[in-house]
Amino acid sequence: MEMLTAYTEALEQVLSPSPVDLRERVRTHYEGIVVGRENQFVLFGTGELGRVTLRGLRALNIEPLAFCDNNPQLHGKEVQGVAVLSPDEAVHRFRESAIFVPTVFTSDPLRKQMESLGLRILSVPELFWQYPDAFLPFASLGLPEEILDHKEGVQRGLALWHDEASLREYLAQIAWRTTLDSQVLPGHLAQKEIYFPTDLLDLSPDESFVDCGAFDGDSLRAFLTRAKTLKCFIGIEPDSRNRANLQARIEALPSPLRERCSTLPYAVSDRTGVLHFDETGTAGSTLTKEGHLEIPTERLDVMLDGLAPTFIKMDIEGAEKMALEGGRNVIAKHLPVLAICLYHRPSDLWEIPALIRDIAPEYRLFLRRYCDDCWEQVCYAIPPARLKV
Repeated sequence: MEMLTAYTEALEQVLSPSPVDLRERVRTHYEGIVVGRENQFVLFGTGELGRVTLRGLRALNIEPLAFCDNNPQLHGKEVQGVAVLSPDEAVHRFRESAIFVPTVFTSDPLRKQMESLGLRILSVPELFWQYPDAFLPFASLGLPEEILDHKEGVQRGLALWHDEASLREYLAQIAWRTTLDSQVLPGHLAQKEIYFPTDLLDLSPDESFVDCGAFDGDSLRAFLTRAKTLKCFIGIEPDSRNRANLQARIEALPSPLRERCSTLPYAVSDRTGVLHFDETGTAGSTLTKEGHLEIPTERLDVMLDGLAPTFIKMDIEGAEKMALEGGRNVIAKHLPVLAICLYHRPSDLWEIPALIRDIAPEYRLFLRRYCDDCWEQVCYAIPPARLKV
């Protein structure tokens, strides 16, 4: 209780400034970086975040000077009409005239590389805050209002966590999301540990593993690396290209393990129906009103009827709350371990844990992060009997 009281008081301090003051502080920092180089950007990283940044800048009628990338196979080519330069060439051409933006999710190693090259650096969150109409909300990035307008929910969310590591991360996340001060964040855990935290539970060879957002089977591979085998696997993946890769991975498994694995083509939701879907063949495929495909949606309570799942993972690009609502009965009945991503919407950080606790109060909740800033955060809901002693 004493520990929670200390974190509660610290959270009250974090939530005390006005959003106007918080945004002004970041705006002043931004102007100090870009002075003399306004709208002169080089985007370092051509992946998903780089393309999102390019799209937003073009909506503002700002054309980046170039992409920069460490992958030599991209040098001399173009990505969406923008030239891709090597770091050496980008430094030679633009070090004295441009702002370099590290457009990768795990940006700390890249930032250190850029600092060693003497570049003037602006983070993606700092850029996105300056042009919210073009960029925000993006995943769990939002303006301070996204936090401060929901102060009571944020405060209630603090008390849901079971250990001090979770309390520390939750407080740090609220502090970072209202200031963009990276100094408030503890270090993140290794990416390879995501979804299956060895410090919290042991996996069993008798697991019935349900993978919502199974992508190409990367989580199945990680599971089998730890548990070696399982009772059954259901990979739910609506993207047809991802599902084909998932099926190929399953086909490569030895028998009889292969026969215990299956796939489903649905988007997990809170209702049976049809929704629009943006199919990209990547981990970023998502439900969206602008999606070019119509795909079937289904509830976990329907898909898992007759199955007693022991482990459910969800990384479904912002549809996690709908999926949990659609699985209320099966979750409350069987109390599977849950590994639920929290970084797709700003309010997921406090609303998803509260929803899980509403579905099944028995769970112990833990918060862990496997990437820089606000990315790759997972809520683990573990029944007491499964907790590692």
